[in-house]
Amino acid sequence: MDQLRQHLWTVDRPTEERGAPAHSAGAARHLHPIEGMRKLSSIAVLVLLFTLPAVSHGESGFRGDLRKISEQNTDFRRVIFTGRNMQIVAMALPPGEDIGEEVHKVDQCFFFVAGMAQTTTEGSTTSIGKDGVLCVPAGTRHNIRNAGRDSLKLFTIYAPPQHPTGTVHRTKAEAQRAEAASHKTEE
Repeated sequence: MDQLRQHLWTVDRPTEERGAPAHSAGAARHLHPIEGMRKLSSIAVLVLLFTLPAVSHGESGFRGDLRKISEQNTDFRRVIFTGRNMQIVAMALPPGEDIGEEVHKVDQCFFFVAGMAQTTTEGSTTSIGKDGVLCVPAGTRHNIRNAGRDSLKLFTIYAPPQHPTGTVHRTKAEAQRAEAASHKTEE
């Protein structure tokens, strides 16, 4: 991860800060950190989808258009794929709704495909729109709220999986009831 941060820092800094004039032939193109994360996250998703052993989709794994699946999804939570080491979940939030402040024991990345999100991580709030990415390390308190007038559409990747294979919660209330019931059975 430190190498990734160093790479993004190096590529993101203006060429003058790296000791090369901006007009030099060897100058790297300016790359915003979010753009770099999008490129890296797309690559990471592809690597994960095609190299990890599949659990819920047999030996063939999962292939599909996550953007299209997420845009068409109307459920609060719909598990799309569950592998041994990661899980893809499509989510839809109506205007004003949030996922609820939470902390996971797993890493999670959110990929926003439509709408405007207000994201909060460890008390710091920012807005993220279409094509935005937010990655939340395990143990980080976070919340996502739909800050727009239209449905917020996204998919999220948990590593390792967080929900039972095939989970579908049509609404946030349904998800909360299911989670409360699972906590009672764990006690």
